[in-house]
Amino acid sequence: MEIKDLKIGKNTVYRRYFPVALDILTKEIQANGNYDDALWKESNLPNIQRLNLIKGGILDGVTNTAANVIKHELYKNGRQRYVQYSWTYTVPSYSKPIGEYHDHLKMGFVKAKGEWSWCYYVSVPEEGWISFKENGEEIRFIPKQGELVIFSSSLLHLPNPAPSPEERIVVAGTISSVNIKENNTIL
Repeated sequence: MEIKDLKIGKNTVYRRYFPVALDILTKEIQANGNYDDALWKESNLPNIQRLNLIKGGILDGVTNTAANVIKHELYKNGRQRYVQYSWTYTVPSYSKPIGEYHDHLKMGFVKAKGEWSWCYYVSVPEEGWISFKENGEEIRFIPKQGELVIFSSSLLHLPNPAPSPEERIVVAGTISSVNIKENNTIL
């Protein structure tokens, strides 16, 4: 499978492919926290986000693989200490369209500034593109199932939330290096 890194302004969007048992990963994501379908349909939420809490399975393997790619290819130091904040992002088939470009500089409850963000595509609808924007320049592509996309946490991006007959399921995260001598705590 040929996938190529993409340039936008001074940034690069890195693209890697690694296969996992997607059917088992999907079950782990569902076990990580289900949602009440009827209640969710009544809400105005466009998607469902859950923190990744299950450890030791394929979901944990995906987050570890993403971290290892970043450590070895971008930090260029496999022993780099880091903090990772990760979640699953599910857009059901009956989702309401929304969307604003956003970044991932904030890492939830973690007191660190995001440096690298990543998305692993478990399920991608036919129109499931992601768009990146910098200084008026925009690139858009449809990730492939099993693809890992890594980008600077400051890079503005927008997934296409358009309704589709298929669910969009993504495992995502943000990573920041940690200097133990400078930071007393990360929480």
